[in-house]
Amino acid sequence: DCQLDVAVSISSALDARKQIKFQRSKLMWEPLITGTMKLYIEKHFHHVIKHLEEDIYLKFLYATDVPSLDEAISRHHGYIDTYHYYSDMSVLGDYEANTTGRIENVSTPLLFVNALDDAFGTWRCLHDPYSIVNSGAGNVFMLITEYGGHVGYVN
Repeated sequence: DCQLDVAVSISSALDARKQIKFQRSKLMWEPLITGTMKLYIEKHFHHVIKHLEEDIYLKFLYATDVPSLDEAISRHHGYIDTYHYYSDMSVLGDYEANTTGRIENVSTPLLFVNALDDAFGTWRCLHDPYSIVNSGAGNVFMLITEYGGHVGYVN
């Protein structure tokens, strides 16, 4: 049982698989984030890196965007590829196999707040908002604004 009365999720990628080909993020922020993540992983998890299979290590070493880095890490943890990993970690789960994904099981009122100009996550990650809010027991709500960026909502 959930201990929450209500919940709010800001700037969620309901289906992160749509993020894999989001060119704006690949150009704007992913190179910096990827470089920072690689340095952090090399510094704090060097004992894990030395045990990676060679092909996975090379994918990690040459990753220039987040999906490429995620593929190296997720394959090490048994996922087939980034698409499989993103399907498992997304709020919706495997939305194509089950048209309501995990959303149908939401028993606590849940509001998703997203902006269409989010530079981190494409609006395509929101799927079909109408079908999402009409799935399950009616506990899912979405507020989608034209502007607001990622988490910030600053003027």
